[in-house]
Amino acid sequence: QSFGTPEGARIVLCLARLHPKKGLDRLLEAIAELSGDVHLWLAGDGELDKALRAQSVQLGIADRVHFLGWRHDRGALLRAAGVPAVPSRYEPFGTVVIEGWAAHVPVVAAAAVGPAATIADGRTGLVVPIDDAPSLAAALRRCLDDRVFAAALADAAAAALEQNYSRAAVVRAYLDLYGRLVDGDAARTRPVGPVGAR
Repeated sequence: QSFGTPEGARIVLCLARLHPKKGLDRLLEAIAELSGDVHLWLAGDGELDKALRAQSVQLGIADRVHFLGWRHDRGALLRAAGVPAVPSRYEPFGTVVIEGWAAHVPVVAAAAVGPAATIADGRTGLVVPIDDAPSLAAALRRCLDDRVFAAALADAAAAALEQNYSRAAVVRAYLDLYGRLVDGDAARTRPVGPVGAR
């Protein structure tokens, strides 16, 4: 309500700098293809603020796009949203994917390098072609309309999070790396004289 969102609205959330590489223009085009009860929370600031506001007016969805500015309550926003969208043209990793998994919500992302490598399409989220607003709209619609499917995505993503990105998983990965480095060094090391002598 504090964002001017009507009761009963279905929420797509995007956490991003308002920058051309984030693909936000395509996200607005996708929102315009969705039913009128779907609202977009756009959390971030940047150089495209005025251009994106103007585009939302041009598309006739200004009343459904809520510019939240820079936020520090990402977790709360993710838990409140129906689907987080990551429409980036370029994204080396995409922390918001992992944050969405942690919030137990289904994530829809464009196939930038990071999200495409992280998400198992159709299992732990949905991945669509970059700059493809109709495909993005279809993926968002599927998650918003089919809550059983969306819950299955969120469940599988939570399992992937625990297996690959939890504190225990990261500690195991570091210990494995250090072990391999030590074993490799031991295999290469032979007795030598003073430092630098062979």
